Amino acid sequence: MTRILQTDLARDALYTKVNQIADEKVGLAGDETIAGVKTFSVSPNVPTPSMSSNTTVPVTSQYINLKFQVLNSAPANRDPDTFYFIKE
Repeated sequence: MTRILQTDLARDALYTKVNQIADEKVGLAGDETIAGVKTFSVSPNVPTPSMSSNTTVPVTSQYINLKFQVLNSAPANRDPDTFYFIKE
């Protein structure tokens, strides 16, 4: 029978491999940098940013529909944070 001895070298190799696997996973919380191409089986859900948001966050179709309005005529009271498109 072959006996496997626990040596410092084997323990260090195991710790290195475990840390490598932990570094490659995507966590459920916290800040992470994710590299490479990711394919989702369903569309990811993101919260709708506030209308006053001026950051680089993902936006939703609800946000776009509220921020960009197509109208039949120019509105009387224009909201400076909304883009208006007039139908011709």
